[in-house]
Amino acid sequence: STQSTWENRIPSHAMPPKNSQAQTGAGQKRARKSEKAAKLPPPKVQKTEEVNKPAKANIVTVVEKATKPKDPSQPRKEKKKVLIVASRGITQRYRHLQSDFISLMPHSKKEGKQEAREPYLINEVCALHSCTHGVYFEVRKKQDLYLWMSVSPNGPSIKFHVLSVHTMDELRLTGNCLKGSRPILQLAGFGEDAPPHLQLMGELFKQVFSTPNLHPRSKPFIDHIVSFFHADGVVWFRNYQVCAPEQVNGPPSLVEIGPRAPTQVLSQPDPHLRGQFWRAHTLPEPPLRVAKQDPRGCSPQ
Repeated sequence: STQSTWENRIPSHAMPPKNSQAQTGAGQKRARKSEKAAKLPPPKVQKTEEVNKPAKANIVTVVEKATKPKDPSQPRKEKKKVLIVASRGITQRYRHLQSDFISLMPHSKKEGKQEAREPYLINEVCALHSCTHGVYFEVRKKQDLYLWMSVSPNGPSIKFHVLSVHTMDELRLTGNCLKGSRPILQLAGFGEDAPPHLQLMGELFKQVFSTPNLHPRSKPFIDHIVSFFHADGVVWFRNYQVCAPEQVNGPPSLVEIGPRAPTQVLSQPDPHLRGQFWRAHTLPEPPLRVAKQDPRGCSPQ
C-alpha cells in the first residue's frame, strides 16, 4: 500500500513514537497536573475521638431557639409606620410643614404626590408600604390646606382644615431637640369627660405621633413635648423643648420649637378616607370667600 511505502522511505529515528501524548498540548497539561498533585501534602484525617466527641451542653440548637417561648419581661417591639403624602400642587410653605412632620416622627414614610381627586388611593399605598397609619396633605387651589389622619385599612379617618401655618424655619424659635427622640404627648380636652368624637380624635393623635418602642431610627431620649389643645372648636398644635431647671430643685422650663398649625375639624368619615360622614362640622363660609373679604383673615397664605 501507499502508506507502507512512505513509512519505508522515512528513517526510523525520524518517525514519532506511536501512542505518545508527551509532545502534544493535552499531554503536557496532564503531566503538569500530575506534578502538582504529587507536590500537594496529604489530606489531614480527623481523629475518631474528635468526631465522636459530644457537643457542649450550653449550645442551643436552631430547633430549640425556634420553639423556645419568648420572655414576657422583655420589651416588645411595636410595628407601626405612618405614611406621609401630599397632593399635587402643594406650595412651598406646606411642603416645609410636611418636612417638619417627617422630622418629628422617625417612624414615618414619605411617599410621592397623589391626585387630590382620588384620596382613597392612599389606602392602597399604605398597604403597599406596610403602613398602619396615614397623614395626607390635601391642597386646593394652592391656597387652602386640608389635613387627613387615618388608620389603615379600616379607618377611622379625620379631616382638618389648617387655619394657619408656621414652620420651624419661619418662626426662628430658640428651642431645639434631638432628631428622632421620643416625645411626651400632651392632650388637653380629649379626656374621658370629653365627647366621644374628641376621645376618638385623641386616640388617633396617640397612635400617629407616638414613636414605637425600640424603633431603629428612634433615640432613647425624651427631650420635647408634643401638645394638642382643643378650645372653641379649634385644635392647637405645639411642640416644646424640655430644658433643665435653672435652680437645683426647680421645675423644668419649656421652650417652643415649632411648627404651629391650628386646625379646625371638618368631618370624621367612618371608613378610611371615604364613606359616610357620621359627624360633620360645616364652615359658615368657604375659606376662599373669607380670604377675599379679609386678606388678613384665616387664610394661611
